[in-house]
Amino acid sequence: MATRVTRRSMLVVAGIGVPVLVAACGASTAAPAPAEKPAEEPKAKEAEAMPQPKASGAVHFLAHSFFRWHEDNEPPGQIIAAFRDEYPDIELNLEPHTSNRREAFLTSVAAGQPIDITSLDDFEMVDLGLANLVSALNDNIRTSSIDPDDLYQSFMATMTWVDGRVFGLPYAPDMRTMYLHEPLYTAAGFDYTNGPQDWAELEEVIAKTTKQATDGSLQVAGYPPAFGSGGNWDWLVPYYQMGGETFNAERTKSTLNNELGIMAHEWVKKVYEMQGGWQTVRDFQSVVRPSGTTRTVAFAEGKLANIYMTYSERSQSLLDEAPELKFTVTEHPKPPNAVSSASLSGDHVHFVAADSEAPDAAWTLLEFITQPENVLAFCQRFDRVPVLKSVAESEAFTKNDPHLLHQSSQIPHRVPFGEAIPAGYEAFRLLIKHLPDMMVGAVTIQEGLKMTDAEVDQIVTKRRQELGA
Repeated sequence: MATRVTRRSMLVVAGIGVPVLVAACGASTAAPAPAEKPAEEPKAKEAEAMPQPKASGAVHFLAHSFFRWHEDNEPPGQIIAAFRDEYPDIELNLEPHTSNRREAFLTSVAAGQPIDITSLDDFEMVDLGLANLVSALNDNIRTSSIDPDDLYQSFMATMTWVDGRVFGLPYAPDMRTMYLHEPLYTAAGFDYTNGPQDWAELEEVIAKTTKQATDGSLQVAGYPPAFGSGGNWDWLVPYYQMGGETFNAERTKSTLNNELGIMAHEWVKKVYEMQGGWQTVRDFQSVVRPSGTTRTVAFAEGKLANIYMTYSERSQSLLDEAPELKFTVTEHPKPPNAVSSASLSGDHVHFVAADSEAPDAAWTLLEFITQPENVLAFCQRFDRVPVLKSVAESEAFTKNDPHLLHQSSQIPHRVPFGEAIPAGYEAFRLLIKHLPDMMVGAVTIQEGLKMTDAEVDQIVTKRRQELGA
């Protein structure tokens, strides 16, 4: 199916792509020297050959501890060691952080000693940028060794404001896909290598794989929508597949209460009801995934025929827990009126604090992390999605692994959890506030979506006014 071109991708083209490509062409292909000024050519070459001074200064990097930037025996730690060797004049204070990095960053700003770099979710970046807390990176990208055309615009869009300013650089995106459990598929008479492609086919699988006890409790779920790592935001997948958008082009108004939003929620509700209803499925989830366990354990134990979770959960847990289990992946089955594929995706993003005392040194680290060889090493270690096309599509990364090839094919169809808007973090949480009530019939789906639109509009409008955006 052709890739859907949306306002989300077009904004990035306007914000970085076109100006950068013009600048890049000028830098990489020198114009012929005018015949009447032959003496200027040697000067130009001499200037181009002059080495640029290396950045220096002290950089405080509050790192996401999960990714082990601080461990010398891990690829991310080795990237940091190579950076320190390459840039001895940059004093890098790397602090692994396991708690709330957003809160830590805002606290540091309030204290007048901002952390130079940390990691947050993509949909948080525009708000922080418009508040002048993080720097726009357009000029950095334009003059760096990073080829802007090599950055996936599907990842860059959620940290890009409508005027084209880019407030972060992604480094660890994830994407989601449907996992199919071979033993359950085979027992129900299905070919797991040819999984369901649309709603009707998935519903047939759910009907034949779901098992309930005589008391109505769920024993095996055909497909529990919120069990995967998309959580209750799973409804966004069919919404985007049908061409839905969560905000208008100006990013001033929430746009959920429409025919497509209603259809997406009605189908999710139907899927719950096929398996005993919302509460039955929720009770099942709490039983088969006790506190402290991964969701992949339930899948490995044959409690789920299908689960929608990240590609990276294969290596993070599933292969260790069930090395002999046969499974495959397919994209999320589509509604009958689908216009595109969609893979729900989060995105870990690094940024440079606006009041950093060493912004050039901080950017130098982000640029270094984004070098192709470092992107490759990082993504191979964590089964993450490369932000560079040249890496994601390379044989060095995919190694002809069907799982990774499938992932790379879905990157252009990446859709985010939240929008690049003021109050993006708060709006992201509101997207599911009324979903439980809609699933049990406490409110109609249209009423729930109407309330969601109104509440999102209220917080976004208020925040825009505060920011003067």
